[in-house]
Amino acid sequence: MAEAIPQQVLVLIRGKACAVCRIKKRKCDGVKPACGRCTRPESSDQCYYLASFPPRAKSNKCQLLEDRVEALKTQVDDALKTRNLPDSTTLSTARTAQPDIDTHNSTSCPALSRALRPSPLDTPISLRDYPMSLLKQKDLPSSVRDPLVNSYLKRKSHNWMTWSMPKLWAAYKLPSSDPESIHPALVDAMCLFGLLYSPPSVRSYEPLFYARLQRSLAESLSKVDRIHDFIRASALVTIYCYHRQRYATGQNHLAATIQLAVACGLDKIETCDMNTASISLLRPPRGAAELGDMVHTWWGLFCIDRISSTLLEYPTTIPENDVVIKTMWPCDFEDYASGRVTHAAHSGAASLRTRCDPTPATIVYDNVYAFRAKSMGLLYHAMTLTPSHKERNADQVRDIRTTIDVASQLSETMMAYRLKICPTFSCARRYENDDHDSILVFAMAACYAALIRLHSAPVDTNRNCGSYQRRLQLARDCVALGAEANSVDPALIMPTIIIAWCTSYEVFAWEVVRLNKLGESDAAAAALVEVEATMNLIRQLVQRAESLKKKWPVQNLQRFDIHKAELVTWSKQC
Repeated sequence: MAEAIPQQVLVLIRGKACAVCRIKKRKCDGVKPACGRCTRPESSDQCYYLASFPPRAKSNKCQLLEDRVEALKTQVDDALKTRNLPDSTTLSTARTAQPDIDTHNSTSCPALSRALRPSPLDTPISLRDYPMSLLKQKDLPSSVRDPLVNSYLKRKSHNWMTWSMPKLWAAYKLPSSDPESIHPALVDAMCLFGLLYSPPSVRSYEPLFYARLQRSLAESLSKVDRIHDFIRASALVTIYCYHRQRYATGQNHLAATIQLAVACGLDKIETCDMNTASISLLRPPRGAAELGDMVHTWWGLFCIDRISSTLLEYPTTIPENDVVIKTMWPCDFEDYASGRVTHAAHSGAASLRTRCDPTPATIVYDNVYAFRAKSMGLLYHAMTLTPSHKERNADQVRDIRTTIDVASQLSETMMAYRLKICPTFSCARRYENDDHDSILVFAMAACYAALIRLHSAPVDTNRNCGSYQRRLQLARDCVALGAEANSVDPALIMPTIIIAWCTSYEVFAWEVVRLNKLGESDAAAAALVEVEATMNLIRQLVQRAESLKKKWPVQNLQRFDIHKAELVTWSKQC
């Protein structure tokens, strides 16, 4: 059988048509000097070709995009020359031979030191190497994780959650699959705060780490894996949401976390005896140090609940009921490790309702962590007792007087503790970036604020003059304490101290009003200087925590018409 001859197909090449066919928009075979269409008998066209194809005009949008690309290329080239970055081959080799990072010293981490340099490319190399793959990995690379965790630990006191640092570092070095290690959810939470405290360019990764954290929390809860770490991580999510002004989301996280903590029995740790401690859902503590971490977790949640209710005017999740809260006050972590707490008598929230003289069995509770929890409890209780529009019955008057006695005793105890332990403030009391003095400053200021509010309640006409002078002295002590700590290091100041400073501002402002009514202009001018000194502290604080500008303790100061214009401006800022 003869082979079939394949049919020839004319392939038209785009752009090769003659000028005549191009004008008439017809197919052209592009044969020169005259194409097939123009040489047909019925065609009268004179075939010809243009010397070159006219360039196509670019649209304005295309031209703008090309100009933008060229500008970006120039910026990148300039930045690379400024930074003297090695090429990708060198970076790959450096990552392969990267030494171990000292988790106790953030300066040893090259990624963190690079991130602190002001530059168009000040994102750490470690983060630029791991874009979206970070979301898929269960464990973060150490070059990313270590500098972020160190950044968080520098300000851990601002976030209320505390734990034994030696125990944390021991668990931190273990692989995440080890049941003794830290759950990835808690590591992700610390890394998220590390981003929050990092340069602006690094903060663009917050959504990525927030998504990682949500996934880790869901995984921990679904597998009932290290629930104590889940509780601590979820509490940090609450604080993060407050920082980002997602108040409803933060409050939902807090309420759910506290309910879980109550279900686990963290509110009923009445003894350091591991055999009798009733803690459901959680792994039984393997020592006093681990039990101490659980005690600290509960009181951290308690403080977050009280401060968020005070600042955001949300209802508390933990009821103000001595019968409900049975957990003992937190102790120093060294006392848990040494076993000293096993000989301590039980003392908890009920001690805030009656004055108790200290005994050798309760001296273990004289520490900054217990001071903070007590001061926060007293401040919240004072605010519920002293609204000026309420008429007080005999029980309320008795409660106010008792609370004044308890708060006064606590204030004296903290002053004696400070004179003995830290007559001068420092951020490295026991180790670098220690939170000891920061917690003490807040506890003392919160106690001053509680006493000012309690002395504002007119429960005894004969004592009103003495109470007024006492309020003035308390406000001066509070502002002097804040000014001293702020001059040493602003990191010693927790943002929530704003409540105490606004309370002191009100005392000085009322003194200005009183003296002006009496016509004592010189004394009023002196009081106005105290108002201005307090306002300077508030200004410095809201520069670091701008979300506080709109909170009611700050905006409530408009009524004195001293800094009203400035406060109104703050209220309108985004």
